[in-house]
Amino acid sequence: AWDIHVQIETRTVDMHVQRLRSKLGEAGDLIETVRGFGYRFRSGESA
Repeated sequence: AWDIHVQIETRTVDMHVQRLRSKLGEAGDLIETVRGFGYRFRSGESA
């Protein structure tokens, strides 16, 4: 067995999404935060 102890921050996913939104510019608004659940990608097309 591997004897590796890793401390994972609870905000890791949040930071990745923040960076992704930043890189996407205005299109970053298509990534929505769903409170109590996570994230979802919103289509740019109207229904």
